[in-house]
Amino acid sequence: MTEQQIYDFAARYLPYVKQIEGILKSPTTLECRDVNDQKFIMLAIMGKADIVVTGDADLLVLRGQAPFSIMTPAEYKIIIENK
Repeated sequence: MTEQQIYDFAARYLPYVKQIEGILKSPTTLECRDVNDQKFIMLAIMGKADIVVTGDADLLVLRGQAPFSIMTPAEYKIIIENK
């Protein structure tokens, strides 16, 4: 993707995101097998996310264990196209 395409892509989703000012330790025991991805789990929990969209297998394996849905980009695309 070009820099402009990345900007355009991100701009489409800005109305649907909320900035979180500080992350505290969550009382969750949900742990990602890749420690470098744990921050995304914590952010989603603390931000009360409804959906995490990812292609990362270490996050996708947590489907059904998280308090939010975890979807691939293709799965999410189907949902937003049908709205």
